[in-house]
Amino acid sequence: MASQGKSVFGMRRSNQDDRNSDQASHGAVVSRIRRSAFGAAAVLTVVAAILVWWLLVRGSVGPVGLPSDTQLIWKEIAEELPLDPGRRYSDEELGLYELIDGVIDESPVYIRFRTVEEYIASEDDVWIRIYALAPGHERDRLIFEDMIEDAIRTAYIFLPADLGAGGRLELAFVEAMRECASEAGYPEINPVGGTDEELAYWEAEFGLTLDGLLDLRHECAQQAARYPTLDPEVRDEMLNRIRKHYLKAVHDYIRDGDIVEIPVEQSKR
Repeated sequence: MASQGKSVFGMRRSNQDDRNSDQASHGAVVSRIRRSAFGAAAVLTVVAAILVWWLLVRGSVGPVGLPSDTQLIWKEIAEELPLDPGRRYSDEELGLYELIDGVIDESPVYIRFRTVEEYIASEDDVWIRIYALAPGHERDRLIFEDMIEDAIRTAYIFLPADLGAGGRLELAFVEAMRECASEAGYPEINPVGGTDEELAYWEAEFGLTLDGLLDLRHECAQQAARYPTLDPEVRDEMLNRIRKHYLKAVHDYIRDGDIVEIPVEQSKR
């Protein structure tokens, strides 16, 4: 929470979930990042308060395509960030735009996931699929996507002040969350988190249980992700700056890390 020096977007998991069956999950989440088993070149900054908590929908291997208006946005960004000469595949062939938008659209994680258990199950599903697959394109693609996501999360740390932790965009998200809670009849509740004492007070004062708080947070986060308190032009300009920042970071990561590029579609190149 920005007002407490903690980044909302940097939260891979929520405060309140951690105090229940998820209490020991933080170490489990970190331990699940088994990059070394696959020779990943990413150097991860494992700091829960600054990792982007957005998760991609992992039901299929690779992105499914962008709406036309987003395609135009990415075309403009791509003109400012040409490919390195050594690249084998284009950004489109690697599905980089979809991966980046997936992170942006689902940060923090409780936009998509109601509980930490759901998040961990999603992460585990990816790794189970990787371990179960014989070496081949599908397995390589899953590993590649995971490495790119890590590069994006690390790039969050270096966002400009207004886009990063405690910045204008995050504060707009928190403001929208509070407005949503107020409209739901809970003006004194901060659905972003809450201490044990706050939860006990909310339950006594409003009858809001942990399940009720999780429902409220999840529903409000989905509304807040549209940044209704910002002027649409301002919102779009800020989100496009984030897109450009992340794409540059991914370009640098692929080049400097000598990453093997795995396109969405299997290629014979």
